[in-house]
Amino acid sequence: MGTTWVRNSTEFDFSSINALYWHFSYALATFCVSILIYSCWKKGNKFSFVRVCADLSSASATLATITMWIAANKPTQLKTAVFYDLFYNGFIGLPIQMCDVYLFLNRFQAVKRVTFYKRVAIHSFIWTLMTWYWLAQYTIVPFFMNTNTDAFLNTNSIFLSLGTGFSLLYTLYFTIEFALILIKINSRIQTARVSASKIIAIKSVIHCFTSCLANLLFAYSPPPYNNILYNFVVVCNCHLIFNLKIENLVLHRLRPQRKLDLLTKKSTGTTIRKMRSQIAKRLQLPRHFYLPTKKSTRIVVKKMIGQNEKIVPAGGGKFILKVASKDEKESSQLCLS
Repeated sequence: MGTTWVRNSTEFDFSSINALYWHFSYALATFCVSILIYSCWKKGNKFSFVRVCADLSSASATLATITMWIAANKPTQLKTAVFYDLFYNGFIGLPIQMCDVYLFLNRFQAVKRVTFYKRVAIHSFIWTLMTWYWLAQYTIVPFFMNTNTDAFLNTNSIFLSLGTGFSLLYTLYFTIEFALILIKINSRIQTARVSASKIIAIKSVIHCFTSCLANLLFAYSPPPYNNILYNFVVVCNCHLIFNLKIENLVLHRLRPQRKLDLLTKKSTGTTIRKMRSQIAKRLQLPRHFYLPTKKSTRIVVKKMIGQNEKIVPAGGGKFILKVASKDEKESSQLCLS
């Protein structure tokens, strides 16, 4: 039975691979290893679904490079069947695709409630219409028929086109869903929770377009270049769009006024005391500095606090910046409620 499977597995001419493929493959493996190192250094033992997808896709892309190198090094029919078909195209390619498609569902559940029946429909669509047609070719089908005949290759090309269409339909559905969410969010009062949902929706829309690009590259690029291009786009999706949290780098460069405005927006479970400590820590304020307890209070920062300066209340919800100097007792007004 095992001999039949090896004999019927898809053959591949490794002599058609040029040096450019290997250079790009090694560069992708190095990029994935650096992602894993960054993830361990930055997040430690804190795990989330996004981090698991980023780490799993990076580890799988690295293993894909290793298995491809083993299969191409003095190739035999057995090595091609095991390392190229079963591992490279099959069991290693599966988690990479699952990381990409399930990020849609996970991010969608983060901003909107998904019913049980809709989740069942999405799972069924993923495993029946987006996965089985190519996974079976490298795992189960060789037990029963030869995958190298012209009749099978023509049939498989039809299933490949259908699978690409279903993948594009899947991304189109979530593109519409996230676009509708953005429209509803823009009409709401901007709170911390709404702002977080808006960031997730925007990043998910970007993910929809890049995922479409990945599927098109996989469908219309010759093997094995289609796999490595698809792996590269998926790894970038999981890490650069979601796991890296690039929006924090943007917010870090905003004006102090915007920083305080973000910090003073009360979110679920955030106490006034916690907000005060966050603002004081961000602006390096004295420990005795407290904000008014009114919910409508918004602090407008005119100047950052220096080492020889302090804030004192001036009545009416206003605060005055005082400088520890003999010549100058007061400076311009710092904060307005």
